[in-house]
Amino acid sequence: MKTWFTVGLVGLALTVCSHAAQSSEQNPVTAQDGQEQTPLSDADRLAIRALVSAFADSWSKHDMDAMHALDAPDVEWINVVGNHWRGLANVRKGHTNYHHFLAAKSTSVVEDVTTRAIAPDVAIAVTTFHFEGVDPTGKAEDTRTRASAVIIKRGGSWKIVHFHNTVINPAMQGPNDPMNFNPATGLPRGAK
Repeated sequence: MKTWFTVGLVGLALTVCSHAAQSSEQNPVTAQDGQEQTPLSDADRLAIRALVSAFADSWSKHDMDAMHALDAPDVEWINVVGNHWRGLANVRKGHTNYHHFLAAKSTSVVEDVTTRAIAPDVAIAVTTFHFEGVDPTGKAEDTRTRASAVIIKRGGSWKIVHFHNTVINPAMQGPNDPMNFNPATGLPRGAK
């Protein structure tokens, strides 16, 4: 059952409170062709984490100026309900409208962040978010999402250029994740 908060989750890009974030880093990464990709430097990793922390702070404060100062001008955004916004003005408009009503009382922390470089000055961050708040009807909300973001370094600063987010279905985690199915049957272990 979708609630207002779940249906309206839009601006979840790398939302994090830095003191609550955990991270696992993959560095360096070996591509399928066996070539090692450029690893993130410690300075770049810290800069990406600072971007994530700044985004979290702006989400919880509902500060659209701070939030979208972290985006590249050509940012694209796909939210949890499949809306696809292109360009900074459209992404900002969607988030502004969302924060006026649906997210007016929401906060978020990051439970996990994984980063990896995919090319010089290009990184992917995969983040698990925990959102709490109150929906427009006054009902308490408690939602977890997982997002992936492409972050690029332009002019010495890391910016979000592409973002995609999805609600985590708790029933499909752990043994119900197809990665954990019985390879002989293609079904969850123990299923007949």
